[in-house]
Amino acid sequence: MKASNSSLQLYNNDKISKQVVSFNGEKKAIAMYNTLIKRAYKATFMEGIITGLGIGCILFVVFCSYYLAF
Repeated sequence: MKASNSSLQLYNNDKISKQVVSFNGEKKAIAMYNTLIKRAYKATFMEGIITGLGIGCILFVVFCSYYLAF
């Protein structure tokens, strides 16, 4: 029983992989993924810079007001 289940599972896995290969969409999907991941990386990088500058400016104002108060 175990042998037939494992062979059936191997057959199904092979069948699925053949379907993916038969559509010939791997290279296009990988290229699209790489393009989107690069765009997301650039957006995240810019978000980090803007957030850091914003927090830095706020803390600068806070510490300047502390300096003037004391």
